[in-house]
Amino acid sequence: MTVGGAPLQIGYSTNVHPADRWSEVRATLDRWVLPIRRRVAPGRRFGFGLRLSSRAAMDLSAPAAFAELRDWLARHDCYVFTLHGGPYGRFQGPPVKTAAYRPDWLDEDRLRYTDRLAAILAALLPTGLAGTINTIGGSFRTRIRSRVDDAAIADRLLRHVALLVELHRKTGKVLTLALEPEPACRLQTIGETIEFFDRHLYARGAVARVAALTRLDPTGAADAIRRHLGVCLDAGHTAVEFEEPLTALRALAFAGVPVPKIQPTAALRIRNPYDPQVRRTLQALAADDCLHQVVVRSPGGLQRFVDLPIALGAPPANADEWRIHTHVPVAVDPTGPVGTTQQQASTLLGALGRGSGVRHVEVETYRWSAVPAAQRASDVVESIVRELAWVTGHVTAVAKSA
Repeated sequence: MTVGGAPLQIGYSTNVHPADRWSEVRATLDRWVLPIRRRVAPGRRFGFGLRLSSRAAMDLSAPAAFAELRDWLARHDCYVFTLHGGPYGRFQGPPVKTAAYRPDWLDEDRLRYTDRLAAILAALLPTGLAGTINTIGGSFRTRIRSRVDDAAIADRLLRHVALLVELHRKTGKVLTLALEPEPACRLQTIGETIEFFDRHLYARGAVARVAALTRLDPTGAADAIRRHLGVCLDAGHTAVEFEEPLTALRALAFAGVPVPKIQPTAALRIRNPYDPQVRRTLQALAADDCLHQVVVRSPGGLQRFVDLPIALGAPPANADEWRIHTHVPVAVDPTGPVGTTQQQASTLLGALGRGSGVRHVEVETYRWSAVPAAQRASDVVESIVRELAWVTGHVTAVAKSA
């Protein structure tokens, strides 16, 4: 689809499907991706976002396994334009919580994993398309002890840029690593993200580092950093931080930080967290495997909790709203006391026709239990089809008005 004169890829992320090894990923392609593809794109090519754990990515280093993936894509007229490089290991199923972020960009294993993903995407990406890989926002926040850790994170990111430069030279493919700001991570807010890019990735020392690694002159090295590093803007993450998506996009654009990929997700919005019915819903959510960061807004400002059980156990506060990180269906605006931040996702999609530079839109929904049963779809396929229809409908409306 073309929006504002620029081509836009719309798909969904397969991180909703539990899979750790390539054999498990291969099974999800037939079980889930094909039925969704038949519903969403009958008679035309279907692009989607592939989630590969470190083990699956290593499995694909075997020529036979990689040939199997390429053959499947060709036989079913599908292609991959983005990889989900967030969780390193198993994502769906215990244990997750903060383990989903480890190893992080303080660890060499995270760099090796992301380098491996880049090589895979460069080999899979159709000619003429740009590719993206989203990754965690540096590390979990409690891991950062000093600016030395920030420098270590930045250096690994710059070394990854050097690899992307080399892949571009060899294949002609342009890949961008998109860091994803998220509550309780080092890159938590848009302001922190801009500061990190400015201080650690765009600074003179960063340019010199990439120049030394790539044999580019300083101007070419600076251009390479801006071409190969950017931000994946998740509407649910910014909403949890009570940040407005349009303001976030404008701030990043003003700072010169590219946003090649967005995820129109929805978080929970709670106006009365002490209502018994709401409390039961939140307690059920708190018992699952994922981390649910909470930001509470009150007249005195924002209060942050690393996880929902901690927020539920805190003394009652004079709060006017809670926002909870969990990827609930964006196509559903629940009635009753439990709401979502669907409007922020809609606003973000509405900004696509304003020269945003966004190339990829990825549906990343995996938590349906927080919405009323009567409003849920019958199964995963139906749920993803609904999500894609909602997103595509909004993007189509933007394209028509552009």
